[in-house]
Amino acid sequence: MNNELWNNIQKFEFDNPISEYGFSTRLANENFWTENFTQTAILEYKKFMYLASTANHMVSPFEIVDIVWHQHLIFTQSYSDFCTILGKRIEHVPSTHNKQDVEKFKLAKEKTAMLYASTFGEPPQEIGDFSTIYEPLSLSKAGFKIRTFLIFGIIAFLFLIYPVYFLISPVFSRINNPYFIRGYIVLVVAIFLVLEIYNRSKLFS
Repeated sequence: MNNELWNNIQKFEFDNPISEYGFSTRLANENFWTENFTQTAILEYKKFMYLASTANHMVSPFEIVDIVWHQHLIFTQSYSDFCTILGKRIEHVPSTHNKQDVEKFKLAKEKTAMLYASTFGEPPQEIGDFSTIYEPLSLSKAGFKIRTFLIFGIIAFLFLIYPVYFLISPVFSRINNPYFIRGYIVLVVAIFLVLEIYNRSKLFS
């Protein structure tokens, strides 16, 4: 093992310069990863790139590592600086999914697994055995999207406003303010809209 090279790779900071939505934050947010899982994935990416820079054959990453690699390619200056440390530019070769490519990448994965084991030992189970952070939980896939749930929720809310109003109006009429329930409904809707706008601004900023 080239200890000098590996030490330089370990010292490389992906969040340099530090920013509010830098590499690791963006990687975690866009893939819904925890901070610990993100740091583990980045370390495994560093290990893979070490193998890629020292191997004399084609190497192929774990699926989680490939996600990190794709993200890093977007940060062109950081990727260029990283490749300078590696001593060569590592090109990302996409598969065309034809028969030849399938065999080529299968062989590359087998060789990479053996090279990884001989260099770093066994990979973390959550990285080596799974393609997403959620696979180890064995969760069944949701039957509907969150957007669909929200749309139906809003529609149901609008349809139920008046029936609920007439049901509870005798109670609120005791407050001696006929505009109370209307103001309450307006307030709830306003809060919902403000939260929606705030969430969208944070999600897509």
